[in-house]
Amino acid sequence: MADLSTLKGISDARTALYNQLESGSLPEQRANIMERILRGQTTLKGELPIKFIKLMASYKGGKLEAYAAATASEVAAFPEGPKAITE
Repeated sequence: MADLSTLKGISDARTALYNQLESGSLPEQRANIMERILRGQTTLKGELPIKFIKLMASYKGGKLEAYAAATASEVAAFPEGPKAITE
């Protein structure tokens, strides 16, 4: 099973999905459902945290700043995984 915690893992899963669909080993209806799941993972792991960081950047002071660093770290790790932060 693909690692859906990184953008590369989602991309690999989507490629495998399309290959199965083209070979006929996966029904189109099932492929549509799986594609929606992959799209949702991209939104949850990438787009929503970025929107949250934009909100943090626009907010001055207060308790919300403590969450910004953790969220920024998660967004930075999303494209290639946690090892990308240290590289």
